[in-house]
Amino acid sequence: MIRQALLALAFAAAGATPAAAGFLESVPGQVVDLPTRAGVTDRYVAFAPDQAPVAAALLFTGGEGVLTIKDHVGPTWGQTGNFLVRIRENLRRRGIYVAVIDVPSDHSYGYGLYRTSAGHAEDVAAVIADLRKRTPGVPLWLIGTSMGTISAANAASRLHGGSGPDGIVLTSVVTRIDLNPKGSFHSAIYDVDLSAVHVPTLVTFHRSDNCDAVSTVDGSRILAKLENAPRKDLMLFEGGDPPQSKPCEALAAHGYYGIEAKVADAIADWMLAGH
Repeated sequence: MIRQALLALAFAAAGATPAAAGFLESVPGQVVDLPTRAGVTDRYVAFAPDQAPVAAALLFTGGEGVLTIKDHVGPTWGQTGNFLVRIRENLRRRGIYVAVIDVPSDHSYGYGLYRTSAGHAEDVAAVIADLRKRTPGVPLWLIGTSMGTISAANAASRLHGGSGPDGIVLTSVVTRIDLNPKGSFHSAIYDVDLSAVHVPTLVTFHRSDNCDAVSTVDGSRILAKLENAPRKDLMLFEGGDPPQSKPCEALAAHGYYGIEAKVADAIADWMLAGH
């Protein structure tokens, strides 16, 4: 059954600074360099919960996906950056083993159109396999935000069974092909075969998202194209703090600025409810 959930959320306290609003300091991350395709490595950073994990989640950031993860990742890493990076501690405290993936070594300049490729799915499959070894017996999810939703959906459409995820979450989905000022094209969610996704899928938007690559009215269309997903839902959020960035960037409604904890809990509740 398709359920559209409207979560009306109050504004956060006035005066919160961009560095502090909605951000919880995390434990230091474990940095992993993993061989994927021939001659290619991919780096990710993992944050293990204090108890045995109840689930694992691989996070895909937006934009070009370039994080330049250093050898040592401290507790305040990314505190003013991508929405998913900012909520990693919220998810970790729910018992979720959280990993954040960087671009592969042969795409250090950024994903671009590679997000919809078979090669990208192959990279993700290698990371999924590594995470399953670290978190045996628990469901593994892919969570993407903005352009990262294309990576998550692409992997789920190409990888099935044990090599693929147990579910995906798509937040602030890019529904319009974006032509940036330099003229390089990027993909939209409809460039992925959503009918090939066979796992539970959650789609979320902020009603006030003014990013020109996002159209919240496309939520129902996305769910309709997910015709083979056994469980699918759309959540629409409201509220937050005044934006501290441009509309398509992290500290605006596009990044759920000021309501991060509420959105993180809603995502975790939905993921864990199915298991």
